[in-house]
Amino acid sequence: MDQLPPTPTTTLLGEAPPTLRLRALGGQRAGSVFELAEQKCTLGAADSCTLWLDEPDLSPLHCVILRGEVHTLVRCWSPTTSLNGSPFDDALLQPGDRLTLGRVELEVLDPVEQAPVGPGEHHTGPSGSRETDGDSLPFGQDPPADR
Repeated sequence: MDQLPPTPTTTLLGEAPPTLRLRALGGQRAGSVFELAEQKCTLGAADSCTLWLDEPDLSPLHCVILRGEVHTLVRCWSPTTSLNGSPFDDALLQPGDRLTLGRVELEVLDPVEQAPVGPGEHHTGPSGSRETDGDSLPFGQDPPADR
């Protein structure tokens, strides 16, 4: 049987922008900025989520975010998830939106805003999301004495 030559794969949404940035406005990680690079991102309390949040009363899976060339879509998977204070099934996700997962509120940041640079990033889930702190230092590390 002849094999077909490999063909390039394309996704329905096209090429995703480099990262989706979310800022926690409440909960144990208030003020933290999460950067998600995957095209399909899951958010919730399950260890397998792209953005794993260890917060009381969170569902294992709150929502799925699909990122593409033109739009970023969010699909609700939990009745305790809302967008800009309203329940939803599927919606476009845009800078300034507020995504609420249980008691945790996440603000969608403008992609042109610059994230802190340097070693201040921390992987928060097995799928490679990362969290940055405002001081650009690994969590728990003291700044150098000459700083």
